[in-house]
Amino acid sequence: VPAGDGASDANATAYAFMILTRIGASGSYPGLDVMLRSARSWLLVHQESDGGWTGVSVNDDDARNHSFMKDLASGLAVRGLKTNWLALRERFGSAE
Repeated sequence: VPAGDGASDANATAYAFMILTRIGASGSYPGLDVMLRSARSWLLVHQESDGGWTGVSVNDDDARNHSFMKDLASGLAVRGLKTNWLALRERFGSAE
């Protein structure tokens, strides 16, 4: 999901990923699987070495804000990935 500078942002990508996952759970929509794979792939590729994701804020550019946005982006990314994993598990059955 493009941010203001044309780059993607973990916050927006994770939000979109969760919404698309919920839409997919309610029915089949053309092109949805491609969008879900793209969002999942973006999140996995952009995960940082410390396990988190960086978020972008439109507010003040200070250290506290960077820390908050990283926490928010990481929480949203994990929630989005888990929501998607649970939906896939329900759709295709458990691998257990």
